[in-house]
Amino acid sequence: MKTDHKFADGTMVDAGAVKYSFDRLLKVAKGPSAVYGMISNIKTEGQGKVIFTLKESFPPFLSTLAANYGGIVNPKVAKKEKNGDLGQGYLATHTMGSGAYQLTAWKKGQYLRLGLNKESSEKPSLKTVTFKVVNDSSAQKLQLQKGEIDIAENIPNEQLKDVKTMKNVSLLQKPSLLVDYVYINSGKGNPALKNVKVRQALNEAIDYRSLIDAVQQGYATRLRGPIPKGLWGYNSNSKEYDYNVGHAKAVLKQAGIKNLQLKLLYSDNNTWWPTEALAIQADLKKKRGKSFPE
Repeated sequence: MKTDHKFADGTMVDAGAVKYSFDRLLKVAKGPSAVYGMISNIKTEGQGKVIFTLKESFPPFLSTLAANYGGIVNPKVAKKEKNGDLGQGYLATHTMGSGAYQLTAWKKGQYLRLGLNKESSEKPSLKTVTFKVVNDSSAQKLQLQKGEIDIAENIPNEQLKDVKTMKNVSLLQKPSLLVDYVYINSGKGNPALKNVKVRQALNEAIDYRSLIDAVQQGYATRLRGPIPKGLWGYNSNSKEYDYNVGHAKAVLKQAGIKNLQLKLLYSDNNTWWPTEALAIQADLKKKRGKSFPE
């Protein structure tokens, strides 16, 4: 590893810091720690070499190390530990990293401000970056229009038409890694879901094109397989089900399933999920099954 990086307090980012960070993460045993569950041992050789020993072969390990939850933390965070929290409380409101920026101000629910880490080898042209928390999408759109903010993300689809008409505002549209899944509980759900033919019928009973048009106003793409394009493991040859109610009914008949009743549980965490659930319910009713969103 490179040995010319420094934490914001001038401490060197060396092999010991890397080992400490991952040992700490595994000891915290929360959130992203499970992503690194394949690690069985970490050791260092000098200041510039870290050796990870894995429990089993895991091809995407290098890309996993580069994920944001694999950030290297200054070992001095141990001095901020309270009641055995390994510094979690301190890091909830502070930064102790080696990136180009560090947290300089934060008002919960309103904004957080980043300033330059003078010890960083990276020298960004932007000296200060402020992230504003704007919960109301209409207010966010208005601030963008007035020039009060430079960048706005996650603009609701229904507002994109207005954004396109704004002067001096460029709309960037690219496929994202945001994915909507419907999980089929084949373990503890309706026993019929253990039958692969039933699961196949459910996949063929969804009108994906209409779902995209009605719920996302066309601003979405079909997902081929469980992993979106752009992530390790994406397979362009994965099976993509087509909307085919007739075949779905035939497959259910082959499986010997009649009057199938399912419960669809959804969250309202995203504004479009309730609408999405109702659309899926309507599609499933077309094959004489029933779905009851709760």
